[in-house]
Amino acid sequence: YRLNTAWFFDVNTGIVAGQSAYNENIKIRRTTDGGESFSSIDLGASTGSPRVNDIYFINSTTGFLCRSSNVKAYKTTNAGLNWSSVNTPTVDWAMFQVKIVSASEIYAVGDASFLYKSTDLGTTWQTLPISVNGPSATFVWYSLDKNGSTYVLSGDYGIVAISNDGCATWSTNN
Repeated sequence: YRLNTAWFFDVNTGIVAGQSAYNENIKIRRTTDGGESFSSIDLGASTGSPRVNDIYFINSTTGFLCRSSNVKAYKTTNAGLNWSSVNTPTVDWAMFQVKIVSASEIYAVGDASFLYKSTDLGTTWQTLPISVNGPSATFVWYSLDKNGSTYVLSGDYGIVAISNDGCATWSTNN
């Protein structure tokens, strides 16, 4: 079992997840005693690589996780005790990050051609095309960050894309 991601609410309560063996049930581990002990949370059987890539919470109860196969994202509203699948537009690509900027600005990253945005806590998703100007080639985008009005995507081969217009256009100098 390899841990890929962790989220801690405070010094005692947190969630860790990662990759288990091929075609096993995915388990998320939760601690309430600072990591002295962990309980398992089962997401069910998977086909393909059952890897959890990212966990991100908007507050102490509501959060998302994304993974590499089948159902791409899950949502919790009770601090990670239970998770339900979220319908995201991507079908063929893994999800590597669910970036929560605010309750009305959530992004899903992983597809080479699109960025997905939700303004209603993951109930519906808008597809935002990623067309990068300049010398670039990427097969996957791994992460998104936002600082003020600037969005930054990182992808394969060290490609970094920047948008200053709400993700409408992207540029890179890589």
